Amino acid sequence: LLPSFKLIQRLTLPFLFISIGILSLIYIPGAFQMSGGAKRWISFVGIRFQPAEFAKIAFILFLAKNLSRPSIHIRSFVSGVLPNFVFLAIFSLLLLKQPDFGSLALIFIVSFLMLFVAGIKKSAIFTTITTSLLLCIYAIFSTPYRLKRLTTFLNPWENAKDGGFQIIQSYLAFYNGQLTGLGLGLSKQKLFFLPEAHTDFILAVIAEEMGFLGIATLLALFAFISFTGLRITFREKDQFKKFLAFGLSILITCQTFFNVCVVSGLLPTKGISLPFVSSGGSSLLSFLFAIGLLAKIAHLQKESSDYAGSS
Repeated sequence: LLPSFKLIQRLTLPFLFISIGILSLIYIPGAFQMSGGAKRWISFVGIRFQPAEFAKIAFILFLAKNLSRPSIHIRSFVSGVLPNFVFLAIFSLLLLKQPDFGSLALIFIVSFLMLFVAGIKKSAIFTTITTSLLLCIYAIFSTPYRLKRLTTFLNPWENAKDGGFQIIQSYLAFYNGQLTGLGLGLSKQKLFFLPEAHTDFILAVIAEEMGFLGIATLLALFAFISFTGLRITFREKDQFKKFLAFGLSILITCQTFFNVCVVSGLLPTKGISLPFVSSGGSSLLSFLFAIGLLAKIAHLQKESSDYAGSS
């Protein structure tokens, strides 16, 4: 049901500018809806969606199209790297305004890895990493709630009734699950103890109900998706589809990794959904679109292989 990749390439820039336009509505009072201390949702004709989820896909499509241009000189910072950073800076400003630091971190990591495999110079890599770390440190220490979130992450028990409450409840869910879990539907923490139990922290509920074995099985499935996506990438000869498959695979892998780390207390608490599992239409639709693109690339590869074999 997906359009041809030639049409997808032609629609890449319109999709990018539409995403920027929708994200820019954050500067219009009342356009975005407040929830959980952040303005990340838009309601349109009764449909409530999160633009940042689709912005991730739009930016990956843009990078794939830009990096696959025959005329690109990726070793040149001005003509090869700077145009990508300009749009990355635009997305950064719009996402920080919401604020949505988690989506920004994901877009940055995926963008950096796509530029890295494209052949960006080592000096540009060093400059990018250094600048990003400095900006990240500034963003944390210049905003009280981010600094508080960091200190709570380091010692959640010190602030157990406020910032540390959620991660402590997540710890309890993991502890209750043990090896085999309490059984499907028997989670105690989801009964108004664990905040966001159906969305960002659904992994803790799975751990409590299905135990270590259930979590291991789920992570094995995600590992299979990541491995399959990278396998599709390495088999692809068309540069646009190759970069696109790589970017989408890394997005799924990184978002899964971040969610697991947040829920298990290895990273500060952030609003990052678990792909395909967390409740939420925007996240589910964007990742279904991503996996659909990967499946279409794999299907075209199989058709090409079958045609070559028959001839």
